[in-house]
Amino acid sequence: MNPIGYWIKTNTGLSEFFKKYFQENINLISNPEIKNDCIFLFEKGNSSEKIQALSLVSSFKLILE
Repeated sequence: MNPIGYWIKTNTGLSEFFKKYFQENINLISNPEIKNDCIFLFEKGNSSEKIQALSLVSSFKLILE
């Protein structure tokens, strides 16, 4: 397990922050296929995939806001 995976599993504050940030910003992605892939990775993926989904959401937020 990489350090991010450990931190997500053991730090509930970090995990909750990630969930809240994702839920608040996922709707910035208007392409349904990309959005669904991102949701799948965040909900079902390992820690690296969750971070990838968060990075994509963050990129959309940075560009669009």
